[in-house]
Amino acid sequence: MFNQSSLRKRFLPIIVFIFVISACSLPTNLTTAPPTSVPSATFTGVPPLSTAGAVATPVVPSGIPTPTPVPPTSASTPAMLTPLSVAVNCRYGPATTYLVLADLLPGHTVPILGTNSDRNWWQIQDPDNSSVNCWVGNPVVITSGDIAAVPVVPIPGAYVIKVKVTINATIIHGTCGEPNPNNWTGYISTNGPVTVTFHWEIWNTGGSRRNATADQNLVFPSATTLSDYPGSLSEDCGNYTVKLIVTSPNNVSDQAQWQVVHP
Repeated sequence: MFNQSSLRKRFLPIIVFIFVISACSLPTNLTTAPPTSVPSATFTGVPPLSTAGAVATPVVPSGIPTPTPVPPTSASTPAMLTPLSVAVNCRYGPATTYLVLADLLPGHTVPILGTNSDRNWWQIQDPDNSSVNCWVGNPVVITSGDIAAVPVVPIPGAYVIKVKVTINATIIHGTCGEPNPNNWTGYISTNGPVTVTFHWEIWNTGGSRRNATADQNLVFPSATTLSDYPGSLSEDCGNYTVKLIVTSPNNVSDQAQWQVVHP
């Protein structure tokens, strides 16, 4: 029997020799093809990417006007007032010669509606009547807000607010056919300084005017009540009416009646 290890040792040199001979017999005229070059891609017309964090500037089309920015305007604070310490008289007009219409109490703050030309009186809404305005003096109030924006408003004209006739006797027991004297007094009240024009009239029972005085003037330096006493009048038996008629600055009147009867 043959030993396998001995057999491998005998044939190994022969196999190597055959491999070398075969390699030497390969053709030597083969040429290697040059590598085909691949053209590199070229990119044109593509803008480079913007740097991170940069802000693009918007482009305004030509021919379109750029609007001019308008600065914001601050709204003015409304003008207000409140009493300085105690209740404040609110008068018909901007002076102490006008009638007091109401009181503005401490702790109440109200809008200022207007002022006079001297800007030392303020017009507000009447605290007791929202349909009427009245005036308070600057020294007795505290103002706030945009006082410069308060408009100057017209000063109201004073006028007669009341007329009253009082008569000495409503019934006189006299003698018919004889003079029977009676007397009366008229009272006129205004809400401020003004000149009042008035006259008296006496009317008979039948509705006809018996007598009338000429127009007279009363000068009121302030809001007050003045009286006029025309004297006494003697009449026969009958019914009579006395009228006090104001014709300026406004029309207002009052009347009283009396009767002369035989006992």
